[in-house]
Amino acid sequence: MTTKMTFGDCLKYLLTTFDISFKKLSRAINVDSSLISRWIHGKRIPAYDTVYIENIADYLSKNVTNSFQIKLLNDLYANLCADKDIIDNNAEKISKVLLEAQGYSIECKKKEDEKSRNNIKSKKALWKTEESSLDNNIRENIKMDQLEKRNLISYNSTVSLSRNDKIIYGTNNILKVIILLLETAVLEKKNDNNIIYFTFNNDFNNIFTSNNMLFIKLRNALLKTIESGWNVIFIIRINNNIERIMKFTDYIFPLIHTGKVNIYYLNKYDLFTLEKELCIVSGLGVLSCFPFGENELANCSFYINTKAGVDIFSNYIKSILKCHAIKLLKFYYKNMEEDFYNAITELYEKPGNQLNYNSNFSLFLLPEELYKKLLIKNNYSANEILLSLYYYRKLLNGFKKNIQNYKYIDICLAESIEQLVNHKILYLHSCNDVKIVDLEKQDIIDYIQNIIHFIQAYDNYEIAVIFNTSDNYIQNNASNYIVKERQAVFINVINSLKGKSGLKISIEEPMLVKAFVENYHEMWDKIAPINKDKKENIAWLQDYLDCLK
Repeated sequence: MTTKMTFGDCLKYLLTTFDISFKKLSRAINVDSSLISRWIHGKRIPAYDTVYIENIADYLSKNVTNSFQIKLLNDLYANLCADKDIIDNNAEKISKVLLEAQGYSIECKKKEDEKSRNNIKSKKALWKTEESSLDNNIRENIKMDQLEKRNLISYNSTVSLSRNDKIIYGTNNILKVIILLLETAVLEKKNDNNIIYFTFNNDFNNIFTSNNMLFIKLRNALLKTIESGWNVIFIIRINNNIERIMKFTDYIFPLIHTGKVNIYYLNKYDLFTLEKELCIVSGLGVLSCFPFGENELANCSFYINTKAGVDIFSNYIKSILKCHAIKLLKFYYKNMEEDFYNAITELYEKPGNQLNYNSNFSLFLLPEELYKKLLIKNNYSANEILLSLYYYRKLLNGFKKNIQNYKYIDICLAESIEQLVNHKILYLHSCNDVKIVDLEKQDIIDYIQNIIHFIQAYDNYEIAVIFNTSDNYIQNNASNYIVKERQAVFINVINSLKGKSGLKISIEEPMLVKAFVENYHEMWDKIAPINKDKKENIAWLQDYLDCLK
């Protein structure tokens, strides 16, 4: 009789049997070690149409070294597979047990998803059966015929509120309703108007930016709606409160990386009542939030899910966007790489301090001859090579033009050098994309020596190396950004699992640029002094050089 085992447990069993580490397997099948970890812990399951299992089986079969390992593999095969006879081919055995475990895990995931959908439907049904909190006297005692007789107001038609429209009191209760509304949106059939609107007019202690677990759940719910096909628009009021903008930026950053979020800012300060906030899920519901009490901000809300009411609020917010709001983010899409790099090189040439956060070191730290060699080696076209070298030289010239009078600061991940030395891989930026490329030993030596040269040659060039990061997003998506004081911010997201450049954004709104500057300096101040010391960083790089030589 066969038994069942999840894909993560099966893979962990095999790695233990053959004494293979996560990192060793990740290098062998050319994926990030964090992906192996997510497989092991059941957070991800390889899809049926991928080559991961075939690659794992091929690699592990080459690591069978003794009869004890073969016995453990045979026992696993006998327990998981229905075949009576054990086949001789170890790669085929490993592949079969992994496929069995994959199928079992995928079926379990489907059941969990179905259970989750049923739970949400139950919540929705329970929600719809609640008694309305609105005062029935207000809703029922207004007689339209009396109003018309008094010439106070005239209607061609009327729309009654549904029994689900209500008043909600309390910040946490409002957040719970918003989250439930977003969970409902995930299950709803999409249409052409699948947009969620949020306003951000108040300081950071209002209902949309509360520093509690519900606030985190709200962001996670937004991410799920985005994954299911919804777009999110934030309309914010920008003022001189840098701390407020920094906190909002920190909160919104994971949402921006999806490419399905846009932010607008108001060109006037008196368009909304300052304390009022709106959450509109097109076609499903609206929460219009107001202050209740002298010292509170937006802690009560009208909830409306009548279609006519939702449409009224949606049209209102659209009119604000059209007439009184400006886009905060400029997106550079796939066919706009040239515009993106032209803008960056122009930014390098402008005077002012420049702050950089990179998963790797800045591109111009590569020696030009090595950069050219790598472009040729990795089959870039002649036009791509010429254009990439053109941008490279402009970046380098912009750096040299300003370094005598302005600061140029880099924050980099130590992991980039470790990958370079231990695995001989580098993220190579070109005019069109980012590729993971292999380097020869001498290439690595030349690159590190050039980095050391820059650190020594320019007093205004400062560098910090981060050795540990708890940011899971950074581990899987390298967020490179450039901040030029009083000028602009450029963000380039790289998917480190695929080695491809993804989302590209620029921001020029002065207050938000200042917020990025403040946030960068705050991050810089938190880095240990030893990791910012030039002599220490040179010694650290020199240790790698000595090992290579």
